[in-house]
Amino acid sequence: MTDAYLWRSISERRRWLPRRIAASLLRRVFLDEKRIWQVLAFKKAGELFRQNVFDVVLGSFSPLAPHLIAMKLRNSGFRFYWIADMRDEMSKSPFISSNYAMRLKLHERKIVCRADLVTSVSKPILDDFRSLGCHDGFLEARNGYDYEKVHDVNFQTCFTMAYTGSFYGSIKPDNWFKAFSELISEGMLPLYSVIKIVGNYYITT
Repeated sequence: MTDAYLWRSISERRRWLPRRIAASLLRRVFLDEKRIWQVLAFKKAGELFRQNVFDVVLGSFSPLAPHLIAMKLRNSGFRFYWIADMRDEMSKSPFISSNYAMRLKLHERKIVCRADLVTSVSKPILDDFRSLGCHDGFLEARNGYDYEKVHDVNFQTCFTMAYTGSFYGSIKPDNWFKAFSELISEGMLPLYSVIKIVGNYYITT
């Protein structure tokens, strides 16, 4: 490791340390490290709703903020179909403390019961949410490669694929871009196609 690289690594850790401390405090107090963003995002979402009509709102956990924004919009009288994507476990996650899980359960029940549709990556996880006894709106949305290929879906004027997750560590868009290019080369996708990256586009190494 060169001196320049070492200094840059130390500088980056020092630069991000206050943010990490703030995120930790917000998570302990509000159960959500995106609390400040949540306030600003809700304000912006309200402005957009007053200017346009939106049929569907999709929120994904974690962090908790997207679900809380959707619930607050619903409580404010805006009408829309709310899809609450849990992806993995919420209060039953094996990676959180028992105290955090207990506090999270209060939000979990409200979100699951108020949402029109709850999605997750596996049936066992969905069964846990279904056990709350709120409604029957649950859908298993497994990782894309688990499904059979579908060729007769042509509802888009231009083939568009979106990524709404985050890039971190080894999770990078490289393989996605490579697979997309291969499908175009093989003639399985039209030459003019669109990729949309929604959300955190920063890539960490």
